[in-house]
Amino acid sequence: MITKGADGVFASADERRHAPELLGIAEGLEGLENTAVADYLRRAGIDAQLKLVSARFASDAEFQSNFPAWRGTQAMLPSRLATAAIATPENRWSGINKNGYSNPEHDRLYDLWTKALDRAERNDLQVQLYKSMNENLPGLPLYFNFWVIGHRAELEGPQARAPETVPLYSNLYAWRWVR
Repeated sequence: MITKGADGVFASADERRHAPELLGIAEGLEGLENTAVADYLRRAGIDAQLKLVSARFASDAEFQSNFPAWRGTQAMLPSRLATAAIATPENRWSGINKNGYSNPEHDRLYDLWTKALDRAERNDLQVQLYKSMNENLPGLPLYFNFWVIGHRAELEGPQARAPETVPLYSNLYAWRWVR
């Protein structure tokens, strides 16, 4: 059991401090984000050990898949959490699930979601997926990416899209100018 010690830092019953490693790329925005996350965790009583590595490790899938640490800036998207997407030696570390997360219920919902054709059904399944992810995974979203589709009012056709759906311009054939 982990409890907060007298010094405000969480520790186990045998007095070992809870000091997980946080992996991130040193350069650019990711380095800044992970530094902020480590500071946040320390203020919350978790003695996070920040390990920033060179950007050359960003392309080393085996290193990323085998590093036993929290990962920063890993988008929490359903496809990145599918068991079939786990990076392994068998797929030459090419899987996008670098954390090795596996949950049969997530896989079931993800499979249904990717095959659903009805928009209402897809929306319902997406809500179930994110609800399950929220309940089963420790995540700390810092921000949400969004896509802006700027266009004149006379252009009919561009639509907002959900993450991991059809590409932004997939319905380009249906766009038209309205006068």
